[in-house]
Amino acid sequence: MFSDRDLTQEISEVIESTLAEGNPTPAAWVANAVVQRHQRPDGADADFYLLCAHHHVRKLVQSALRRFNPSSDGSTDERLLLPGFERLQRFYLVTRDDDQVAVPIGQMSNGEIASKITELKAMSRGCMELADDLTKYRSNRPVSEAA
Repeated sequence: MFSDRDLTQEISEVIESTLAEGNPTPAAWVANAVVQRHQRPDGADADFYLLCAHHHVRKLVQSALRRFNPSSDGSTDERLLLPGFERLQRFYLVTRDDDQVAVPIGQMSNGEIASKITELKAMSRGCMELADDLTKYRSNRPVSEAA
């Protein structure tokens, strides 16, 4: 029986092989490539099942591509690191033509890099503001709530 685990593995293989070739990897393209690997359903409901399959595959592709987003704690999977850097990744998730695309850093435009910098700085500011709010809340909450 084919499972979500099998499908996730297949999606990862498509993503990895495409990136290994040095190519940007759009989510829509990956989803289509995976769906095309399987036999089209027959019968009156074939379009319904194909639509459902495509949507499910697309969700799993988006989930798989999220690993190319920097984490909020700044940690990076060592397999993604650009040699010579402690945190810089070889690939990043960017938006191109309304699609999420894993892109080798050397193929990112200066604008895409600038957008990633802006995104990371905003994450940093947001985390600091939340930490400040939590500190303020902890200092001002009633003793009955502090356990």
